[in-house]
Amino acid sequence: MAKYTKDFKLNVVKAYLRGEGGYKTIAKKFNIPAVSNVENWIKMYSYYGEKGLERKKKHTEYTSQFKLDVINYRKETGASTTEVAKKFGLNNPTLITSWERKLRVDGINGIFKPQGRSSMTKNDSKELAELEKVKEENERLRLENSYLKKLKAYLENPEELSDRLKSRSLKNSKKKDSD
Repeated sequence: MAKYTKDFKLNVVKAYLRGEGGYKTIAKKFNIPAVSNVENWIKMYSYYGEKGLERKKKHTEYTSQFKLDVINYRKETGASTTEVAKKFGLNNPTLITSWERKLRVDGINGIFKPQGRSSMTKNDSKELAELEKVKEENERLRLENSYLKKLKAYLENPEELSDRLKSRSLKNSKKKDSD
């Protein structure tokens, strides 16, 4: 359950708008430990009205590309998380901070790896399928490269390979005889 209800947030915002105090005073009055909560609620209310104070009822999965677009936009513009959230239609600016932290701590994998127990989205399964294709191609190229190296070595010195094959053949036949 959410820590603060929509009605509670609305009372806080209205108290601020009535001029009952600044962010700190309102936070104290309503026993809110983080002044930034009050500030964010007021900004979200000014951007979206009462709808900006609602919690989303459905858990939204964002694609990795969307997360990177949001983070890059914020870096390029220097905009606040609240401004970026408004531009991209997010009602929770702390999501952006979370994505930035994951990117900083875990690198690009922090953005791409699924978190928790959430089911895979279509985009994630597409990314995994693409990753499998790339792995298969990589293995095929390794084998091809190995084959070409051996072929090149043979073409440069066919006798050496022929001698190696003969010596192997002799070793194998001696093993069979000793068995």
